[in-house]
Amino acid sequence: MRRAVTALALLSAFAFGPSSTALADVPASRDRDTAKPIGGTGSLTELFGVGPAKRLLLSDKLEDRVRGVERLGALGSDDAIEALVASLEGGGSSISDTMVRLAAVRVLAAHTDKDPARQVLVRELTTPVGPEARGTISPLSGILRRTAALALARAGTKKTTVPLLLAVERGGLSGDAATFALKVHPPTMLETFLEPKKKLSASQITFLGELGDLRAIEHLRPFLSENETDAKLASVVALAKLGDEKAAAAVTPWLKRGDPRLLKIAAEVLVLLGAPEAAPAVSALLASDITRDAGLALAQRSPSRALVAPITKVFDELSSDQKLQAISALGRIGGADAAKALSALVDAGITGEKPKVTEPESKDSKNEKGTKKAGKPSKKDPEPTEAETPKGTLSAQASTALFVLAKMPNEEAKTAIEKWSSSAKEDVIGRALVRAALLRALTRSESVAGLQGKLEGWLNSKDASSRSVAVLGLVAIGVKDPADFVALCTEKKCDEAALFAAARGALSRSSANLAPFMDLIEKPWARGEDLAKPKAIAIAAGVGLLIDPSGRKVPTSTLAAWAESGGPLAPLAARALPTRDDDVTRERIKRLLKGTDPVVRAHVALGLGKDPEHDAVSLLVEAYRFEDDASVRGAIIRALSQRTEKQRIETLEIARSLDPDDSVRGLARAALAGRSLMPTATLAQAVAWVTIMDNEAGTSAPPRSGRLVRSDGVAVPFVADPDGVLFLPGLSHQKFNLQL
Repeated sequence: MRRAVTALALLSAFAFGPSSTALADVPASRDRDTAKPIGGTGSLTELFGVGPAKRLLLSDKLEDRVRGVERLGALGSDDAIEALVASLEGGGSSISDTMVRLAAVRVLAAHTDKDPARQVLVRELTTPVGPEARGTISPLSGILRRTAALALARAGTKKTTVPLLLAVERGGLSGDAATFALKVHPPTMLETFLEPKKKLSASQITFLGELGDLRAIEHLRPFLSENETDAKLASVVALAKLGDEKAAAAVTPWLKRGDPRLLKIAAEVLVLLGAPEAAPAVSALLASDITRDAGLALAQRSPSRALVAPITKVFDELSSDQKLQAISALGRIGGADAAKALSALVDAGITGEKPKVTEPESKDSKNEKGTKKAGKPSKKDPEPTEAETPKGTLSAQASTALFVLAKMPNEEAKTAIEKWSSSAKEDVIGRALVRAALLRALTRSESVAGLQGKLEGWLNSKDASSRSVAVLGLVAIGVKDPADFVALCTEKKCDEAALFAAARGALSRSSANLAPFMDLIEKPWARGEDLAKPKAIAIAAGVGLLIDPSGRKVPTSTLAAWAESGGPLAPLAARALPTRDDDVTRERIKRLLKGTDPVVRAHVALGLGKDPEHDAVSLLVEAYRFEDDASVRGAIIRALSQRTEKQRIETLEIARSLDPDDSVRGLARAALAGRSLMPTATLAQAVAWVTIMDNEAGTSAPPRSGRLVRSDGVAVPFVADPDGVLFLPGLSHQKFNLQL
């Protein structure tokens, strides 16, 4: 209401005519005899035309110079664009400020038909961005370069495409930006690349393969007749990506050459084409320590049952990191043989014995004496040993194998998980086995025999960690109501371990199951007396803020203190503040929107989507202009999808066409189509399983609190189990960011 009154007052001032003080600087009175303006024409052109905009470009203030660029863009006339180009070519502060140049590139993107404008875009693509006035490289430099490339690629004319193709040929940062832009907006013509007598470089050939334009095939095939030059090597891979089987015929002889470089390329080509020779080629890579990394990467990328034996055969020769890659590959491959190999690793971890992974029985897997072949450590690279594993815990190999088995679809994996969990003891290893069974139940939505009974048996355990596993599991699978555990937590007595687990378990259920935690976080005793340092109870109960972005009855002063403290509750508290927008809160919102924590900035933006004040859209538009973090820009677009003001349209259109992040452009397209993009309280049934270790002691750390940022940008507060394990369901099958 306060801003509505202000706007009404301004409108009234303009309505009362030339004598109004609101227009005191406008020379409106005239000499009646001469009918000439006193002190100037007083026209809108003089006030808001090219001249005033050019004067803004000469200002000492950065915001004025940016405003001058945008005003010239809004005018859009030939004179305005010429003035803008001239200011950029003239040097000085305009050319040195990345923000000014980015604003100019966005303006000139609509004028690629004009040579001067196009030349500026090409220069921004190809010229390294220099340091700002303070001597540092602007984080916007990459955005500037990619925006210029997108502007040229979107135009799609010969004059805009040729500079991009030349940049691809040169490589470097400009080449990367040009490649990116041409993938977003594929060129309609490739004549510059595909001239009959023009020799293509390896980088250009690689680009053609990534572009996926089938017109390139006939131009790439002639390289197959050459010797093993860089161009030929790039061509066979590019042709394979384009689906040309002639590439397979060209590389098959390389399998017998013994050249590691040729063998790696041949295997990649055969994998890309799905050729029958792909598995033997990858097996050949795995057999040599020189090419083993490439073999493991291809095994993960293109899983095949035929690779189980080659992987298990060399498993003992692998480094620790390579073993983890091999375990991941076996999990992707699946099947009984892979499950057997992984189960052997887990069994060894449970018993504390040295793991023995052997290849499956086959006609070719025995030597003359009938015993199985065993891999021998390389003389050049002695068999590495895994870092010392604390007694009574699972090694990294066993833990990874357990995690992979829990998600494998075959019955052999399920049987193994059920066997281990049913006999699990109340110790570190036993809890890991039960968590694996719970992981399988949640991610595969299937019943795991004996799991519920085991959890119920641990529900009243004296061991807080075992009790936490039981509470989380029973809540997550729907046997127990999280409200029951919230009700048991009072100011005088609270089983905090059970409460923390119930809060995490509720994330796998419908959003209604988070409501009891919203009730709890509203209680002053649960939050604690120190506003900037909420109690662990409040942090765990913070999941309730996922279903009520307004913070309901939590005091504004508390939300502000949480938001500014930077702790686990800071993001969700920051999201709630805009719903309390007033004269005092607005200043805090602005500060948080410009803060150093991108997660908090993103949540403030999400909150502005629900801000009751209409001018909140202006804060979002302003924040998008020079935001260097893609996740924050994505949050801004999500928020703008909730607004109805017209000011949002221009920003959404810029984001749809020129934002250098694929996901942000996709969100902008959806927002312009009228879709609501606000994140939901819970997502899917994926699970984060992380063990938080003490760096010095090498053991599990005490219960730690933190926040996990989901793939949609929403931060979920948590308190881990007493044994230092975070088991957090309700996520999507995408990357997440864990912050302690």
